[in-house]
Amino acid sequence: METNVIERRVLVCFKKEAEKETIENFYRGLDELKNITPGIASFKIRHFKSVNDEDRLDAAVPNVTFPNVMTIWTFENEKYLHQFLTSEEHLKIAIEKFKPAVERRIVFNSRP
Repeated sequence: METNVIERRVLVCFKKEAEKETIENFYRGLDELKNITPGIASFKIRHFKSVNDEDRLDAAVPNVTFPNVMTIWTFENEKYLHQFLTSEEHLKIAIEKFKPAVERRIVFNSRP
C-alpha cells in the first residue's frame, strides 16, 4: 500500500548560553506550533544526552555534534508540509521562541 505520509526530522543543538527559561520557551513554541498546524499525523520529541566517554572519539572522528533534542513531525502529505514551512505563524514562533535557544539544527524530510 502506497502512502503519502512524509516525515520531517529536526535535530536541534541549544546554545550553550541559553538559560533554562529560554529552553522552556522553545518547548512552549513547539507545543504551540504543533497545536496550530493542520495535517499532522503524529508528533514526537526525543531528548538526547551524550555519554561521558563519547568525547574520546573526537580524536578519531572530529566534529561530532551532540544534539539536545529531535522533533519528528509526520504530515499526512507534502501539501501539509509545505503549508507548515510557509506558515506565517511558524515563522513568528521560530523568530520569537526558537531562535533565542537554537545554535544549530539539522533538518531532513523523508518518507517513513
